[in-house]
Amino acid sequence: MQYLCNVLRKTQTLTTLDLSSNQIEASGVRHLADVLENNSTLVTLSLRDNETRSKGVAYLAYALQMNMTLTVLNLRFNYIDDDGVEHLANALRTNKTLTTLNLSKNQITATGSRYLADALQKNTTLTALDLERNQIGMMGTKHLANMLQTNSTLMILNLWDNRIKDKGAEYLASTLTILDIGSNNIRDNGAEHLAHALQTNKTLIKLNLQNNSIVIDLIQRINELIKKNILSNKEI
Repeated sequence: MQYLCNVLRKTQTLTTLDLSSNQIEASGVRHLADVLENNSTLVTLSLRDNETRSKGVAYLAYALQMNMTLTVLNLRFNYIDDDGVEHLANALRTNKTLTTLNLSKNQITATGSRYLADALQKNTTLTALDLERNQIGMMGTKHLANMLQTNSTLMILNLWDNRIKDKGAEYLASTLTILDIGSNNIRDNGAEHLAHALQTNKTLIKLNLQNNSIVIDLIQRINELIKKNILSNKEI
C-alpha cells in the first residue's frame, strides 16, 4: 500500500481509485489518508470490502477535513462501528465536497445514526447516504428523520434491512427524493403513516418497500401518491 501511495503522490490525472476487496487494514488506510490530505484530482474512492475498522476511519476522517476534491466515498463492509462513524461525522461538519457516502453493511447502531444526523444538520453538500444492512433501528431512524426536517440537501437515503419497523416508517416524512426501506418489518400501520406523509411530501419520487408486510391496497395508494409526485416534478 505504501508503494501505491508513493505513486499516487506523483500522479496528477487519476480521478477514480477502486481498492475494493484487498484486505486493507488501518495501517494501509493511514498511508492513503496521508495522500488524500493534499491530493487535488481524486474524485471517487472505493474501499468496499476491506478491514478499515474505526481506527482506519479516523485517518480518513482527518483527511476529509483537508481534501477539497473527493465527492464519492465507498466504505461498504469495513467493520465500522459507532466510534468510526463519530470520526466521519466530525469530518462531515466541515467537509464541503463529499456528495455520496456508502456505509452499508457495517456495525452502525442508533448511536452512530445520531452522530451522522447531528453532523448533517450542518453539512450542505451530501446528497446520498447509504446505510443498508446496519442496526439503525427505530431510534436511529428517528434521529435521521429529525435531521431531515431541516436538511434540504440529502436526497437519497438507503435504510434497507435496518429493523426500523412501523415506528421508524412513521418518522420518515421528509424532503427526500429516493427512500429505500425494504426488509424492515414494516406493516400496515407504518405504511399508513407513509401514505399520510405523502399527502404533503411532494418531493419523493422513488420508494422501495420490498420484503415488508403491507396489504396490496396500501401499496397501490402509496404508488398513486408517488406517481403524482413524479408528474408534479416534471411540470416544474
